[in-house]
Amino acid sequence: EQGGAAEFEAGQFMEIQVPGSDARRAYSLANNTNWNGDLEFFITLRPGGAFSTYLESALVGDRLNIRGPLGTCTLRENGLRPRWFIGGGTGLVPLLSMLRRMADWGEMLPARLYFGARYEDELFCQEEIRQIQEKLPQLQVKICLSRPGNHWMDYRGSVVDALRDDLGSLAALPDLYVCGSTRLVQGVTELALNQGLPDSCLQFERFLSA
Repeated sequence: EQGGAAEFEAGQFMEIQVPGSDARRAYSLANNTNWNGDLEFFITLRPGGAFSTYLESALVGDRLNIRGPLGTCTLRENGLRPRWFIGGGTGLVPLLSMLRRMADWGEMLPARLYFGARYEDELFCQEEIRQIQEKLPQLQVKICLSRPGNHWMDYRGSVVDALRDDLGSLAALPDLYVCGSTRLVQGVTELALNQGLPDSCLQFERFLSA
């Protein structure tokens, strides 16, 4: 980090080299491009993971070798077409970057965010989502739990279930931005194509454990 601007497209990721080895791990950027050189990541700590093990003893001021930006799952300019963002687990992170870009640029396109997890304690970034909603009042948010507790008040079911419910009553086709596991991407892709959405409406990024 040389103190220069952080220039990247919302939705892109960086590869971080694990200190002391040649291994690299890919992590999506959560923030928007900025002049301060800030790069924001949300990283799931995995027992025995190469980068997770490093983070256990990492210190403020450590230097990291970072390569990027990489990735092509970025926002498209398609006139006034609605944008629907679908994420599972850490697949939410690049979607946050896209939504923050929309908020910073004052884009008032119709937008929806579908964020899915199994259990309520797996949810994160709820405050960040609320802050984005304050800047994007048109943003509709649906939090989906496939294994909800008795007191869960939002959507009870998977993200794909929620999407199926909502795609059936559309007047205008949305662009879909899908980030998450291979299973999620496949499920949303099959559903979208069955509902008549063309390939051109789909942007996706698969997240693999490492």
